[in-house]
Amino acid sequence: EISTASDLLIHVIDSSSLQKDEEIKAVQEVLKEIHADLLPQIWVLNKVDLCPEILKNSFVNQYVTKENKPKVVYLSAKNRTGLGKLRQILAQYAIQKRQHF
Repeated sequence: EISTASDLLIHVIDSSSLQKDEEIKAVQEVLKEIHADLLPQIWVLNKVDLCPEILKNSFVNQYVTKENKPKVVYLSAKNRTGLGKLRQILAQYAIQKRQHF
């Protein structure tokens, strides 16, 4: 219910998880079931310090559809990399949202 009332969804993905593909699919299926799959999304791929190869491949592209093109942030909370980009995307979204009021 909260997801369907949201303006923006932030999907945090453990990029070091061996089951990340299944976890992403499960989240996207639930979002589709509750009709929240077309809401804007930011995918935060966390723990990239443990899985640097994720930066080199385009595994996210297999989940992108014409209707759903999430913004992607590669982040390491441990090393504090990617936090600036996440803040920037959130600020841009807030500014765009405010302009529509």
